[in-house]
Amino acid sequence: ISYEDGTPGAPRSVSGTSGPNRVQLSWLPPTSSGSSSIIDYVVSYSTTANGTYTTYDDGVSTSTSASVTGLTNGTTYFFKVAAVNAVGTGPASATMAQGVMASDVPGAPTVSTVTPIDGGLQ
Repeated sequence: ISYEDGTPGAPRSVSGTSGPNRVQLSWLPPTSSGSSSIIDYVVSYSTTANGTYTTYDDGVSTSTSASVTGLTNGTTYFFKVAAVNAVGTGPASATMAQGVMASDVPGAPTVSTVTPIDGGLQ
């Protein structure tokens, strides 16, 4: 797909894997980079599919993956990715939903009673 304005197409096949307070995203580049090479991908997220999206600032990168950090455990987030070239930002990918795991840190063990095995030291 080529866009008349020269911007790139939408990234494809966005997927994610959750971790504590983060989601690791990956995607395929658009089928068309437009009239120039892709120079960045913009990742945005929201807690509602049709809500206001926040841009995740991961710097400028042509990598087709990003680790979105600072998320709230136990919350489902919606992600979109857009490609950028010298002309501008193309359309966003299809929305992808991913829950952030509740926690991967087990609770501390509790000790109720300690009984010496040899009756104590003498």
